[in-house]
Amino acid sequence: MSLNNFNEIPNINNGFVYARVSSPQQNNDSNGNLSLSSQLQNAKNFCTHFNIPVVNSECDVGSAYKNPSKSQYGLNLLINNMKINDILVITDISRFTRNFSHANDVMKKFTKKECYIYSLTDKIWFNNPYRPADNEIFQQKILDSQKESSNISHRVKRSIMFRKNRGDKIGKAPWGRKAVRDSNGRRVFVINEEEIKISKIAHNLVYNLNMTFQKAADELNKKYSYGKNKSFTANSIKNTILKCKTFNLNDISKEIEDISKDIDDISKDFDKEYEASESNTPNSSKKYYGIKNIIKKISYLKPF
Repeated sequence: MSLNNFNEIPNINNGFVYARVSSPQQNNDSNGNLSLSSQLQNAKNFCTHFNIPVVNSECDVGSAYKNPSKSQYGLNLLINNMKINDILVITDISRFTRNFSHANDVMKKFTKKECYIYSLTDKIWFNNPYRPADNEIFQQKILDSQKESSNISHRVKRSIMFRKNRGDKIGKAPWGRKAVRDSNGRRVFVINEEEIKISKIAHNLVYNLNMTFQKAADELNKKYSYGKNKSFTANSIKNTILKCKTFNLNDISKEIEDISKDIDDISKDFDKEYEASESNTPNSSKKYYGIKNIIKKISYLKPF
């Protein structure tokens, strides 16, 4: 491992290493990604090679383009602990930040503290007195990263708008539903029979067998999984599984039909009473039109 002018940096005291991925799905070493562990290991190898003691390392999972001051808690923690002549080692500048405004604030702190930043992939320094031209290149790299994120964001927004206008359902399907493509290619949510079945079992465990939420979760975990290879918990049973409608379309259609018949019978009785009433009091009028409104709403009621 070689580095031009590295020995001209005086009195590097301690090394701090930082890694970041935008989402959990990017935390791997495939498709051009570099996992958090690989980023950290590369930075630590660099420090070991140049006899720099690593005193702290931090990782962040989140966007460095939107709200980096919140999503990059680990980076902020490292910066707060750094002192004069300390160095922050990163894999590449895009892992450092993709927001120039945030980067500008951070770089001011490095300048004030007389600390350094080095990007392994870019081989670029920030605040190296022997490489002053690197500062401008470092900042340009951040601007390039910000522009790339901005373009990606615009493409995603346009895609979402197009799909919404087409009638697609956006986002993750709620428990009890699943996303499929209809005959027109639109993304729609339909009944997920397997999840409805699990909700019915959970309902029976909790309300008929008087199990606690945790005990019901333990029972379900013996045979089923909560999504993709996830386990049921007391919270998922309470807040998601039991709140799912546990009837199917035929069940609810029949229930609505039965309710409609009952209300129709009651309405007829009220019609007779209303017509037979000589006083036509306000109260009887309210009851009469109240029932009529219920019937009207029932006629438009749909299961989903």
